[in-house]
Amino acid sequence: MSSKLYDTLTAGQCRQAEALYHLVMQKAAPPWGLCLALPEPGERLSDSFYGLSFSEGRLASFLSVFCPDGKVAEISGFTHPSLRRRGHFSALLGPALKRLKSLFGSPEVVYQCLTRDPDAEAFIKAKGLSFLRGECLMEAERTGASHGAETKTGPGAGGLAKTAVSFRAAGSAERPLLLSLHKKAFGESPEGFIDTVLSDQDSLSRVILADGEPAGLFHLTKSGGALFYLCGFGILPGFRGRGLAKAALSRILADCPAEGRLFLQVSTENAPAFSLYQSMGFLTVNRQDYYGL
Repeated sequence: MSSKLYDTLTAGQCRQAEALYHLVMQKAAPPWGLCLALPEPGERLSDSFYGLSFSEGRLASFLSVFCPDGKVAEISGFTHPSLRRRGHFSALLGPALKRLKSLFGSPEVVYQCLTRDPDAEAFIKAKGLSFLRGECLMEAERTGASHGAETKTGPGAGGLAKTAVSFRAAGSAERPLLLSLHKKAFGESPEGFIDTVLSDQDSLSRVILADGEPAGLFHLTKSGGALFYLCGFGILPGFRGRGLAKAALSRILADCPAEGRLFLQVSTENAPAFSLYQSMGFLTVNRQDYYGL
């Protein structure tokens, strides 16, 4: 057994990690899965490091540590199905936890584990971990259904006022507005997230307008030829309960190219959002579960 932590990975190591990941995922119970986030070959990231364990020249275990804010560290990893319970992952985890402490102090540690996997469940039990949350990757089912861009709002039945939902492009000049809208919609400071989106040439930020008044926001990232990822989609508290989220999502779907595939990620704890996406034809294609002490 040969185990080591790395700040950077070579192109060959990335290929080995990807091959092992796909092998492990073939045996996973859908839609449960694990996230594989690899750096560019030779790239060193201040918030991440990796571990590789080999057995007779073959990659047996892979581990990644991601601690973007220095407060919460996410640990993910997997082991070759035929080499499990031989200490490969433990040989990486022990040194990784020590290194994590030396770099960031004592951050909260969250483990991404493969639910419904016997070996992962044994690890969870041995570590005394409890389920924290699940995050679902959902894809819009494009059936050619018509999506409107207006919704009716107002009290009472019949004669409801119509609220026109429209979008306005928001670039770096509107960073303060995006920060304010995000904080109101999600209750958290989004500086790093917003700056990352604004600096990404493949991402577009939009302010959601209700009768011309800012009511929410979203970001859309294009990946490859026809893959689109919706993130940061939120409606301000004062505008909720009026059907604006459904109207805005309908317009996003209508604006997406017919050949495009639209994805989004949502926490299983966010029942209203999860129900909304399901009602709009989004299907869960992958679920990642997180555990902690």
